[in-house]
Amino acid sequence: MRRCALTFLTCLIGTGCQPDASAPIIADNQVIGSVTHVRDGDTIEVADVPIRLNGVTCDERGTPMGKQATAAMHTLVAGQRILCTLTGRKSYGLVAV
Repeated sequence: MRRCALTFLTCLIGTGCQPDASAPIIADNQVIGSVTHVRDGDTIEVADVPIRLNGVTCDERGTPMGKQATAAMHTLVAGQRILCTLTGRKSYGLVAV
């Protein structure tokens, strides 16, 4: 009986400790995760962590060119699993990569 309970507990703990596929992995100045949102042409969210692309400047979403930039970024990365190397700088309160 004790062995059965131990086996059950091990299985229960094991299933509860599986990593969430959508959760970002943040280590060594890197974020690895799925792109969950494209804010505009130079800002995305990786597993809901806002990331601003370093050295990329686009018009804002409300402008004609901004809409094109947002659509292009969406085509490139939406739903993709990506790795971002963080620069350590923040821009407009967002993590820059």
